[in-house]
Amino acid sequence: MFKVITMLLFLAASAQNINAQPTTSSEVISSPNEGDTNHTNYFLLQLSRPLTTEVSVDFETKDGTATIADNDYTETRGTAIIEPNSISTTIAVEIIGDTKSEPDETFSLILSNPQGISFPAGVTSITKTRTIVNDDSTSTGGGNGSTDSTSNAISKPQVVDCSTLSSDIGTNAVSILNKYNYKKCSMVAGILIANSNETLVRGQDITAMTQSLADILAELLDNNQDGVVDDPAVVQNLKSGANGAWLNMQSAANETNEGPIVEELLPYVGKDMGVKNSWLVDDYGSSTGYSENLYEKHMLVEEAMHMIHSYGYAKAYPTVWGDSLDGCKENSSEGCNWEQSTLTKLAFEAMTSSNNWYYHGENTTNNTGQHITGTCATPYCAAIEFIMNVVSIYREMRGHDSDVASSGTEFPSTSEAMTTMLNSSVNGQAMKAVLDELWVNGMTWTYNPGS
Repeated sequence: MFKVITMLLFLAASAQNINAQPTTSSEVISSPNEGDTNHTNYFLLQLSRPLTTEVSVDFETKDGTATIADNDYTETRGTAIIEPNSISTTIAVEIIGDTKSEPDETFSLILSNPQGISFPAGVTSITKTRTIVNDDSTSTGGGNGSTDSTSNAISKPQVVDCSTLSSDIGTNAVSILNKYNYKKCSMVAGILIANSNETLVRGQDITAMTQSLADILAELLDNNQDGVVDDPAVVQNLKSGANGAWLNMQSAANETNEGPIVEELLPYVGKDMGVKNSWLVDDYGSSTGYSENLYEKHMLVEEAMHMIHSYGYAKAYPTVWGDSLDGCKENSSEGCNWEQSTLTKLAFEAMTSSNNWYYHGENTTNNTGQHITGTCATPYCAAIEFIMNVVSIYREMRGHDSDVASSGTEFPSTSEAMTTMLNSSVNGQAMKAVLDELWVNGMTWTYNPGS
């Protein structure tokens, strides 16, 4: 039986031993500093157990925002061999250090042509991306909410022309944004917000809407507004780059073309969380009794929270916020791994409870939890919408109050009612203990650190 190779990332943390080769996965650091001088970084290739025969795999580096032409790293290719009765080997890539101010940059290592082992069925290559973290002072002229990419400081976000962000996200990303008519952007603690929506209603213009979302994101990341991000590990996962995330405010044209745009930008700014044009220009706010401006803010905080949760907290704290729900069947909770985290345990409990309090405006379910309907019919989507409602009601962000009030379900519509519901079960109490440490100030809808 061939074994699947597991590839891990390593860079020694000790400055005195920066070129040391790894021996175990516990030594892995996925986002090393660039440094001022050249040094060797290692990818660690490791089997699940030793084999009695030789194992080999071809490898080559591939540019991301870090490029060979820009002297960010040295092109590397060859064949890696794991000797019989051994469990691992390393691949060395030279990182070219300098004192130049530049954004975090990424490159990838691609494995192919395995011999003596097999990749998973249908997989012909495996790609692992390395983020080279800038450790030189950077300008905040592009609106970056941090004093530098390794700092935990965050400042008042600024809205700028997207074409000016080459020093923040790279020239390739800027070129793609320009191609799809993204006009106004903001960098919040290294996280990109890009807006292509030039036709907005109710007096909002593209700059004001971008500023609103930037302030909301900043307040969610620095809820006490002391000028320091609340959780650096979460922010590090979110920083725009191949492994990061961005908020995608879409024009009508870009909403219909979202897939190709996101795919084109993925190697440079990471996964998107979309803010659709149709959400910004509809009359939903008036029809539900919200003030129009408040509806828009609630919609923006929802998408910012989704991004922070799925790409930040779920990666940093998977046993609490994990939401992958591997193995689910389409439109059904059957086969899902509901035991993976505090969140999924609570979501499944709510879905299957007798009072059926699992509800949000995009999704309904019967009280057996075995069939999910609505516009958000996958268990993953349903779970992240559920936790968004829990957080927004508990912290009085009130992102879905009108949905909840008109639903006829038993979903709590006030913070007090949510507290009672969470306290009614072990899983709810576990989630409440987590939430009691987060977003304790709710939302002020503006961000002025240190004021």
